[in-house]
Amino acid sequence: MQIIELYINNIKVDLFEDESVSITDSIQNVKDISKVFTAYSQQFNLPASKTNNKLFKHYYNFDINNSFDARYKADAEIKLNGVNYKKGKIRLNEVSLKNNAPYSYKVVFFGDTIELKDLLAEDLLSSLSIPQSLDFEYTASNIYSKLTSTSISDSVIVPLITHSKRFEIANDSLLKSIIDNSLLDFTDLKPALRVREIIEAIERDYDIEFSPDFLNSYQFYQLYLWLHRNEGYISNSTEGGGVNSLTNRFYLSDTPSPSWNYVSGSGDQRPLSDNFEQTRYTGSLFVDVGVNTDEYTVLIIASDGNVLAQTTTTGDSTTEFQLYGNNYAVIDFNVTIQSQNTFSISQELTIGIESFESDPVDGDWWYPVGSSVYEADTNDITNDFKISQNMPKMKIFDFLMNLFKMFNLTVYKEDGIIKVEPLPDFYNAGKRYDITEYVDMSQSSVSKLLQFKNIDFRYKSKKTQLVKLSDELQGVEFSQEGYGNSEWDGGDYRVEVDFEKMMYERLSDTHQNPPVLTPITQGTFLDEKGEPTIGQPLLFYPINTNPSGYIKWKPDNSILTNYKRPSQVPGSGNIVSLNFGLEMDEHQREVVGSNLYEEYYNDYVFSLFDRRGRTVKVSAYLPLHIILNYKLNDRFVISGKSYKINTIKTNLLTNKSDLELITELLNINDLNNGISPYAPRVAQPTVSTKDASSITLSWDAVSGVAGYKLYVDNNQVDYIVGTFYKFPSLESGITYKLGVQASYTNYDAPITNTIETTD
Repeated sequence: MQIIELYINNIKVDLFEDESVSITDSIQNVKDISKVFTAYSQQFNLPASKTNNKLFKHYYNFDINNSFDARYKADAEIKLNGVNYKKGKIRLNEVSLKNNAPYSYKVVFFGDTIELKDLLAEDLLSSLSIPQSLDFEYTASNIYSKLTSTSISDSVIVPLITHSKRFEIANDSLLKSIIDNSLLDFTDLKPALRVREIIEAIERDYDIEFSPDFLNSYQFYQLYLWLHRNEGYISNSTEGGGVNSLTNRFYLSDTPSPSWNYVSGSGDQRPLSDNFEQTRYTGSLFVDVGVNTDEYTVLIIASDGNVLAQTTTTGDSTTEFQLYGNNYAVIDFNVTIQSQNTFSISQELTIGIESFESDPVDGDWWYPVGSSVYEADTNDITNDFKISQNMPKMKIFDFLMNLFKMFNLTVYKEDGIIKVEPLPDFYNAGKRYDITEYVDMSQSSVSKLLQFKNIDFRYKSKKTQLVKLSDELQGVEFSQEGYGNSEWDGGDYRVEVDFEKMMYERLSDTHQNPPVLTPITQGTFLDEKGEPTIGQPLLFYPINTNPSGYIKWKPDNSILTNYKRPSQVPGSGNIVSLNFGLEMDEHQREVVGSNLYEEYYNDYVFSLFDRRGRTVKVSAYLPLHIILNYKLNDRFVISGKSYKINTIKTNLLTNKSDLELITELLNINDLNNGISPYAPRVAQPTVSTKDASSITLSWDAVSGVAGYKLYVDNNQVDYIVGTFYKFPSLESGITYKLGVQASYTNYDAPITNTIETTD
């Protein structure tokens, strides 16, 4: 019997001597491959001891003020025989009473990964603190610069995706609008943001760290999000340009400029109190426009996107609003003024402090106790494009979960870091444990693996006319992939990604004889009626392309020498398209690279549907050195057969583990590529040297090999006979998957990968 210790908020709690604590471990469950799981326990009991009553603050007595807050999970850690086993959270469900006295606390343990949803809650992409240095004045010259730049390091670019007009090659061999025969104008386009900037903003705002395994890879680094928040032209703008806006953020005093400066009153209220049961705050914004009579709008917007107050007028104005209650535990709001014209104003923000009166004499529960006055840093309205205000309408958590599903990313927590890596890479790094001697052979079961006959992979949203037309004409959905057989037993299963799927269009110059295929490939965000539409967030890769004289810029009639061509595939590195199925690249007019299903799902799904696939359930009494060290990408070997772990449920009191295992079959890609899973492979390579553009690996020689194949992000780059290699021509600060493969005369061993980041 093992010694179980449970710590809650770093306090060692008392346990019942014979209480059974069972932990179930699962990361990617075959019953639902689109979901990410984590460790969790069945409900178990803690005695109502003096220590536990103090920790839970006598939760059973609801008359106690400031009692244990069961609305939140508490930090927890489980130790076995004094060694760390699991870190996570504890949820208090119930207190059991006997003879009106507390007897036990019913709790449930959850692994660390579960906290991601709790942390991000309902927050929107627009609430993220995108660096203000990325905002820019919405002018023709700035849009031109971001459309034509040849740099691959720009965080904000402008792709050739139009929002309200469809373009064609006119009879003068120039790109012109089908609607009015006009040249390409800066107001026809919207910027895009590098997705990596969103990941970094999440890490900053929520004080978390994602591993760089995939989210800092060169493939992911090239991915962009189109900033399409509203259909048609940029929100609140006319066709003549963007909205003129001025935003000053009220938050902590070290907030980057623009901000608010304390002037007078009851002292600087930043940071504000979070005791909203006893204190609340009111706001009053006075705007002095002087002699200007142009109409303007004042918006007071909380960090969660909620509009607290709005005023539209032409003269001086006062806008009042309130901030109180648990909805705003920390006050964080923007004061935004919007106008169609540019003018200078002055602003004065007053924050009033009110206190709660428990026994009011005059019936007023709140009474003023002070106020503070602030002036804005900036009062000059400019025609700015603010990244955060143009982010698509989606929750941060939903954005991440759709990314995880799209690339089949496995997510778990390790040493305080949220590990994010593709499932094939996750399994590739696993070890093998022979547990034959620990298995209870007296009882087991073998069953089929899945209850499905088909699995479909697809994008949920397809709003634009070209992809809709393609689906109708082809009879097969663009970008979709499926696996299975309609004659097999079981139901259908669908993995849907809630991003937008567009089909891009390469234009021909039909006025030449014969017609000429031009280097112009565009995206047009119009519905089947040719009207502007709004779908889900759109991800794409930009490719620098020479338009060969076909694009003339309307503002100054200049001829473009480069433009950002929207594409389903990255420009270099691991060429994996954003399609689930095998599709021709719209620009190349041929299949380029692989696709999401082939790269990230194929091997896993193939093993699930193989006629030899089985679910094996056995019980085992695993030794402590396995329980404390196994990972869910490891394999358990029983009587010479290897299995992947689907779930493992361990009774920490008895040491008994109920295992649900999946038969491990030969990898389909390995079979096709002549790879023997049993051949001796290269041990984990080590980094000899690295700099901003190269990484050198060395490894121990493997007996009997003919040589070694070298890979960068799954692409073979060389073949050598030595035991060290310098990977050159890498990008600075990018994480690469570098592989070394032992190659024999007639076959190869599996690749040994290592994840490394350049300086």
